Amino acid sequence: MEIPLAILEKYKGMDANGKLLPLLTQESMNIHLKKMAVMCGINRPISFHCGRHINFWL
Repeated sequence: MEIPLAILEKYKGMDANGKLLPLLTQESMNIHLKKMAVMCGINRPISFHCGRHINFWL
């Protein structure tokens, strides 16, 4: 349990809203996903929601 405790300690008190870990908004998550898609050579629209649909990736 050392590693999980170290992660929790690292982020302790960082969020002004009192959340335990920093969270990305859906908009910022989609921006990061689009950057990763370009890096991976994926040439189709991608969003966080797409990940829920297995047939999207096949």
